[in-house]
Amino acid sequence: MTLSRLPDGISNLNRRLSRYFPACLALMVLLQVADCVLTLHMVSGGMVKEGNGLVRSLFLSNNYLLIKVAGAVVCGLALWALSRRFLKLAQITNYLIIALYGAVLLWNTGIVFSRVIL
Repeated sequence: MTLSRLPDGISNLNRRLSRYFPACLALMVLLQVADCVLTLHMVSGGMVKEGNGLVRSLFLSNNYLLIKVAGAVVCGLALWALSRRFLKLAQITNYLIIALYGAVLLWNTGIVFSRVIL
């Protein structure tokens, strides 16, 4: 078997994964934007204080949402460009970012509910 000819099972899996990759990129961007909005709500509501000095300075400039959305879109475009040559690497990176932002959103949502209920 040559490198150009993969077994059917592997090539079918690659085709299926690459077909869902744009949706996963969109999910990654949406999770980053949701994290941005939830963090903005929590900080402006006085529920928490932002620990990151750079992000805290962005809050003061009132460009936080714009910069975070632009960063999320740039991250998605960078992964899309990376996927053209290294699909597996781009997919694994995307899945890790989705897991990270999913965990952060769960954590932040828990903080919001604990403040509202208690």
